[in-house]
Amino acid sequence: MAKSVPDTVRPSVSYLPCRFRVRGSVGIDPVLTRRTRLGVIADRYPGQGSADYDDLNVGIIVAMKRNISEERTGVARIALVALALICISVTGCTDADVTSDREHAFTQVWETINSSFYDETFGGRDWRALGDEYREKALSAPTEKDFYITLNTMLFRLGVSHIGVIPNDHPEWIGAPASFADGEVGLNLRIVDKHLVVIRRKAILGDLALDLQPGTVITSLNNLTLEDFMTEASTPPVPAIRPRLLATERAERELFRDAGETVEIVYLDTSGAEQKVQLTAFAREGAIELIAGIPPVYLDFEKSVIDEQFGYIRFNSFHGDLTGRIIAAIDEYHDMAGLIIDLRGNVGGDFQVRRAIAEHLIRETARVWQYVGRRGPDDINLDPSPNAYEGKVVFIVDEMSASSAEELPGAMQALGRAKVIGDTTAGMVLVADVLPLEIGASLVYPVAETRFVNGYVPEGKGVVPDVAVPYDRAALRSGSDSQLEAAIRMLQE
Repeated sequence: MAKSVPDTVRPSVSYLPCRFRVRGSVGIDPVLTRRTRLGVIADRYPGQGSADYDDLNVGIIVAMKRNISEERTGVARIALVALALICISVTGCTDADVTSDREHAFTQVWETINSSFYDETFGGRDWRALGDEYREKALSAPTEKDFYITLNTMLFRLGVSHIGVIPNDHPEWIGAPASFADGEVGLNLRIVDKHLVVIRRKAILGDLALDLQPGTVITSLNNLTLEDFMTEASTPPVPAIRPRLLATERAERELFRDAGETVEIVYLDTSGAEQKVQLTAFAREGAIELIAGIPPVYLDFEKSVIDEQFGYIRFNSFHGDLTGRIIAAIDEYHDMAGLIIDLRGNVGGDFQVRRAIAEHLIRETARVWQYVGRRGPDDINLDPSPNAYEGKVVFIVDEMSASSAEELPGAMQALGRAKVIGDTTAGMVLVADVLPLEIGASLVYPVAETRFVNGYVPEGKGVVPDVAVPYDRAALRSGSDSQLEAAIRMLQE
């Protein structure tokens, strides 16, 4: 079978808690016209094939509404909402209609960025010149898909995360397979020593493919290699933000797929010889519906006690349905000497979940986050909960930890409240707004950057661990988790 690597164009993978305003009313619930927070995953736009976006993956995780006046007073009365997807058919439109729609959309996009992009210098780029360069290309694009590709090519020239035009035609094409795919084969991967390596094998595999243990090198997935995934993640106009992260996410997409679909995995056995196995995706359990019409999200949560003295908590999303379990676990471990919060691979999520956890970790009133845009700084000050945990805290992160999974450990690190172990995080941490476009899409664009109390800006840089502990293939192969062991050693000091 010949390899086929799609020519993709995508907004950067952004598992983030965004503050956004939904403007306009086309196909949008009026409740969303208030100041809002959103978690967006904007994934890939294929650059080849038919114009119906067969491989489009766009994800809108969850939005949390809060009144502007309440925001200014720091009071957060939160309600979960989700974007209503705009579906406007252009079937039967004349060429003139299409050109007019495109021109209006292009103007909306350019003017919105011009007036509201958080950095009025545009990172030293000439935004007006970029508009002149891409306007005619966009208007004369041969297909609707090419029009969106051209818009995103222009936007990606700004070199930031949380930016892109997202067509909203098909809610079933939501991305972030680890969160939204209804099937999985039971493996997680990372790039280790320039190889795709299994870092986690789940119990659902049972006695299947026993060679596929943590530490196993994967040479191809459905005939696609790491080189293919890296090429896809590094080829312009894909934004040059964390290509390893994008390549890893793309590889895991082969493992998180519709239940019943198969994946062919070629791997190296313990002798170094290539072996091949075909696995069928299991149906996942524990789906949580966000809203009718939006595919459910699949949540993972676990807790345990280590050596009878340390609490361990791991979860894959800052989702509101996990808040009670996370806080209950922190309370359960209140009297233990140390607490480990494992955010490896966590996609981020709700601001209120991050806030609740922070309030259970800080010991005194503190400014935890600051958001800075053209309007100036917006300080987020928190008070400790009455039963706040007072012991040592260590976060474990990796390069797939994003959004809230960066903002929480980074803020606690900056306050001197916690240590961070593992790999530098994704570096995708901006506050964004969403603008519905009448053409049938939404513009995601950043309006503020996140800063920690020490002034550090994680966007584009990530949270740098206090002790860098990369994945170790030999340790994984022997059944050891070197990052977790480093966290335990730090608590023992």
